[in-house]
Amino acid sequence: NWQDRSLAWATDYSSVVPKIFDEWGSNADHTVWEFHIREGIRWSDGDPMTTADYMFWYEHIAGNKEVVKSLPFWMNWGGEVAKFEAVDDYNLRITFADSFPIFAEFIASSTVAGPTSSGRKGMGMYAPSHYLEQFHAEFVGVDAANKLAEDAGFEGWAKYILNRNDAPLNPDVPVMTPWLNITTIADPQWILERNPYYYATDNEGNQLPYIDRVVLTMTEDNNVLNLNAIAGQYDLQYRHTKFANYPVFQENASKGNYRIQLFRAPGRHQTTIYFNMDWAGDPEIAAYTVDSVDFRKALSMAIDREQINEVYYLGVGQEGSYCAQGSTVWYDDSKWDDEFGVLRVDEANKILDGLGLSEKDSSGYRLLPSGERLTLELVAPTNYHIDHSEFGEMISQMWKENVGIDLQVQPVSKALLGEIEAGNEHMGEINVTGPFFPVLESRLLPSTRWGPLAKQWADDPTASEYGGPEWIVGMVEDYYAALAKGPAERVDDVQSGVNALCDNVPYIGTVTGAAERVGIVKNYVRNLPYPLPFSVFGGTPGNAFIETLSLATQER
Repeated sequence: NWQDRSLAWATDYSSVVPKIFDEWGSNADHTVWEFHIREGIRWSDGDPMTTADYMFWYEHIAGNKEVVKSLPFWMNWGGEVAKFEAVDDYNLRITFADSFPIFAEFIASSTVAGPTSSGRKGMGMYAPSHYLEQFHAEFVGVDAANKLAEDAGFEGWAKYILNRNDAPLNPDVPVMTPWLNITTIADPQWILERNPYYYATDNEGNQLPYIDRVVLTMTEDNNVLNLNAIAGQYDLQYRHTKFANYPVFQENASKGNYRIQLFRAPGRHQTTIYFNMDWAGDPEIAAYTVDSVDFRKALSMAIDREQINEVYYLGVGQEGSYCAQGSTVWYDDSKWDDEFGVLRVDEANKILDGLGLSEKDSSGYRLLPSGERLTLELVAPTNYHIDHSEFGEMISQMWKENVGIDLQVQPVSKALLGEIEAGNEHMGEINVTGPFFPVLESRLLPSTRWGPLAKQWADDPTASEYGGPEWIVGMVEDYYAALAKGPAERVDDVQSGVNALCDNVPYIGTVTGAAERVGIVKNYVRNLPYPLPFSVFGGTPGNAFIETLSLATQER
């Protein structure tokens, strides 16, 4: 129900299509963009949706440093804050200091997104001004706004207004989504009901969505979720289903009255080993994990990807490095697979010996030059559709047997992982890779998984400096250079950044091309496209236009 972006991606990610904006365009150098809001559309409470809601967000949410401490990079494009202007109630003009030809694609992506997914952070490009003004100090005064916040249990009005703009946690906030929140995402059942003012219709003029009510039930145990899916207890479930259960899903599909739809994300690795390039722990270990690309390549060569493919992906994935040849349009070279994306135990051991790690203890583990055992510690989130801690134990066994490296895996919750990443506490982690973005290699931007400080800097390079590896600086510069160019002109910059990423191996890929999600879909669910390319940036399942889903009730 997070489909409230101002623009959207087509189902196949081939183009950007209208959503709240029905027309848009830019001047010749892409510094000035103009957008037209569908005339007459309304918020879920019936209030008109106009440029006033974009200007309120720009001036009073993003533009208030108490609410939003730092602006996203796209708002500072060209080194200056973008300028929003309301030409009239339905025409919005946005001006940048430098050419920004890819801006429309970003509006359709999670980079800009909409308030339902990003309002809690003060993002989303627009906000319901008529509702939020009552909580804002600039409209009701600081004392009154703080009193409202205090009465609700919040420390200060700025934190409270973000909570009030968080639709999954505040059913009272007006929305532009197909369904309204009746309960919250924190409740045992998250209940959504159709938005009576939703602006979209089908070709015959029937108002969308077709489905009146959606119920999402919280399940604490991933195994229970999968058992319920196998038994056909969900109308539609594609999150947290385990690909390893695919044969069981097939066996029970007829009995459970469901079909299986596989969601694939180009270039995405579900089982990936990250090393934190900003880790400031034991310097003797960091000399290898952070400073030595040869060390990371050797570990990559010590992984049996064929075994991983068979155990986790039933042999249908593509084995290779993170930069597996052909996995996306940016990886057309086999050199990274050939160099360190296949199992070569003898060569891996030779590299490690040459790095001063030739001595071993009585258990066969390699010793640091100081005589201490070299122990790698990686955190691994649990309760995904793949158990990353379980995968980590498989890698631990491979590295022990193949190259004498001691790997200790620490299972953590997703919430704790976020705290660890934010504090730059992790030597590394096991997780999925970043999402595919159809017009750019978005993974050239560092993530908290392998560079928390690099990410903080890269989000706005003009605000600070970064003292980490120079190749990261060059890669990020390539990324931003690409953003300022058209599709054909940006290719060289993207490829330069890709080369830096792949040559330096901050993380080790294993298998790509397998299903990102195993979708369990009741046979009476209609209008769900298949195949449906998966991209977090693009907003899957938003590219399915889920407001058009319907239920053939006579078959239920």
